[in-house]
Amino acid sequence: MRIGNSRHEHQEYIMDEELREVLLPDGYEYRVCEYSRSAEDIHAVLRLKNTTEDSARLWIKEFQEKTKTTLRCKKKHKAAGQKNVFHVQLRCHHNTSTRTHTADLRAGSKNTSCPATLTEIVKRVITSRKSRSSDIHAGLYPMIVKLAYNHNHPVLCSDTLKHRDVSEEVKNTFLKLYQANHSPSTALHVYKYNLSEDYSEEFVHAPADRLICPDLQWCYRTKAFSVVQLVDFLFTRLENVYEQKLLDVANNRWKQAITSR
Repeated sequence: MRIGNSRHEHQEYIMDEELREVLLPDGYEYRVCEYSRSAEDIHAVLRLKNTTEDSARLWIKEFQEKTKTTLRCKKKHKAAGQKNVFHVQLRCHHNTSTRTHTADLRAGSKNTSCPATLTEIVKRVITSRKSRSSDIHAGLYPMIVKLAYNHNHPVLCSDTLKHRDVSEEVKNTFLKLYQANHSPSTALHVYKYNLSEDYSEEFVHAPADRLICPDLQWCYRTKAFSVVQLVDFLFTRLENVYEQKLLDVANNRWKQAITSR
């Protein structure tokens, strides 16, 4: 099935329900300029009212959350001149640039050379003079989304979900656990216990999605590079460390003062 209209035409088309319910974030007004679908692919060109880079990035974030997909930057164009405020091309993160010819042979490789892409352009709205553009949507719907939803891998299976990025909300939860002196392993144990309480019967599916349940390796990396931990150490624990060293020196415990951390 294919639905489309030229940008010079004023005809509007009813959005396919599957496109709206499965793929598109709620709370936005859409205009469908092009749309085609087959058994495995969906291609669409949409227009939205977003006018800023921040709102465009927010739409991308909500799109990834709704579709449970992860997108990486393929190419970002400079927003210079009078035409565009923002222009970025994204690819599915299962399309990676391998460094060696044997990288894809690893059991943990996520690369499938996935062809799915998303291009987002925010046109600059001109108000100081009459626009000479023939684009009929330029004034009211300046954001263009070109969607090629043609993943060559299952989107909702555990082998795919385990590669998703951990959410900021989950990351902040772990940073608080580290502040409470948890190790990465105990923090993960506590988090999974709380997760089981929140999800109840659905908990069996939650650990498969890395967005809400990170792996232990991520926990170790986050603790090692935690800015919160560093700030906490500098402003609170560092003073305690030097107090202990002074006490050791005062009591002639030179060895402890030198070797203690």
